Amino acid sequence: MKKSSDIILRFMVAFLMVLVVGNVSLAADNAFKSEDVISRGGSAKIKEYYIDDEKLYHIDPATGAVEELASVAGEWYLHKDVVAVTKHNVYITGTGDMYIDGNETLKTYVYSISERRIIKTYNCSIDSETDGYVLSNDEYDSGMNPHPISIYNLTPQGMKKVRTLSKRSRFAKIIGKGKNKRIIYSSYPKNYNNWKMTIYSIKLNGKGKKKLVTMKPTSKNCRDLLLVSANSKYCKVFRSDAFYKYVYKDKKYIKLY
Repeated sequence: MKKSSDIILRFMVAFLMVLVVGNVSLAADNAFKSEDVISRGGSAKIKEYYIDDEKLYHIDPATGAVEELASVAGEWYLHKDVVAVTKHNVYITGTGDMYIDGNETLKTYVYSISERRIIKTYNCSIDSETDGYVLSNDEYDSGMNPHPISIYNLTPQGMKKVRTLSKRSRFAKIIGKGKNKRIIYSSYPKNYNNWKMTIYSIKLNGKGKKKLVTMKPTSKNCRDLLLVSANSKYCKVFRSDAFYKYVYKDKKYIKLY
């Protein structure tokens, strides 16, 4: 169980990041556009499938009739939502937003449309999905500490792991369009501290990994490095004092605000 003071501090910093990052406009920069799962919430629907009261439902698009399909009850501290639907399966992810009694489990349930039952569960959560691939968070964290992230391929049998991208990451996004789609993610060293961060780019199939840059702070008063957005040429980061743009080839921080 984490110390109360540590939990409160991390919650406050995470909350601040949500408020500020939410106001960072990326509309003029197409290179930063990313693909995420449809917005979550009890009423969120993907291809007429949705979760309500820990049960999976389907709405008949022709008649509007609602059918209860399966229960995903259990792990009451997890918020569950449909995050992807393929020809064969419905993928339901359960995520938490705080430590409760020491429970930090993430879970993804796979419902088979043909078999009409949950056929697999995985101890991870789906963060983003595109073209039959998903990014996963493999351990629960408040968002302030690094955690493992992976790529999975969605199959008729469930999810097949392509590769673990990093065991210590705090950012992963799918960017680009068509054949140019890639994953950009951050990674921190094994003897973890927030003072050094490497950014990588990789294809959806786990091939073509490229190191874009290794960043270090320039001041003892500005040690923390948190990646906000990135493309192949530059990124935007939050340091201890402000938001910055960092052009890889120039190796310089440009203060935004």
